[in-house]
Amino acid sequence: MCVLLYIRYVFATETPFYVKQKETFMSDLSNGDTFFPEETPPEPPKQVTPDRRRLIAGTLFEYVELIVITVCVLLFAALFLFRHTVVDGSSMEPTLKNSEHLIISDLFYKPQVGDIVVFESAVETGLDEPLIKRVIAVEGQTVRIDQNGVSVDGKIIAAGADYLDYNNRLYGRYAVSDMPLYSDEEGLYYLYSVGEGECFVMGDNRFNSHDSRVFGAISEDCILGRAVLRILPLDKFGGLD
Repeated sequence: MCVLLYIRYVFATETPFYVKQKETFMSDLSNGDTFFPEETPPEPPKQVTPDRRRLIAGTLFEYVELIVITVCVLLFAALFLFRHTVVDGSSMEPTLKNSEHLIISDLFYKPQVGDIVVFESAVETGLDEPLIKRVIAVEGQTVRIDQNGVSVDGKIIAAGADYLDYNNRLYGRYAVSDMPLYSDEEGLYYLYSVGEGECFVMGDNRFNSHDSRVFGAISEDCILGRAVLRILPLDKFGGLD
């Protein structure tokens, strides 16, 4: 009985306390005053110290320096190491098609048999634009064209009698050659000895190629570079043999 009386006493005294606190809070707002929460003063702007300025300037300078170096390297590569060229015509089919884009390089280049090269043709052929052909023979080698095909130092590199027509002339759209004509027990043949510092070049499309069969060997000094990479079309991207 005493416990119950005590609990009742506690609730009887505590309840008015909470009500009073609430009433007091409401009365503070009901007298016309506006309640504003305490404002936090804004932080002052951060000062850029001289050390931070130097750090930012140094970082920007490094970026600019990197860009300049990259541009210089690309220009050097474009002017002296690699060049871009576009195939014009069908003389290198099926290896290269018309309008394909290639990268050529002449860095420490020495012509080798089998290389695809781009060379200035004005001096050698009288044409205005560079030509692209394959190196068939280099200095000291001998090229023979007869009814058996094309051979270099006695080794057949392109077989077939179609290289000569019924008049034993070099066959092809442009093949009206001043190469010396000889004869032996096998018949007539053309023979050409490649001189020092020269290359004998032919198009892979033998029957539609204006090449050394017409204008003779070319000087190595006329070579702009070896075709090393096909970049367009993308589905044929890759190195060249």
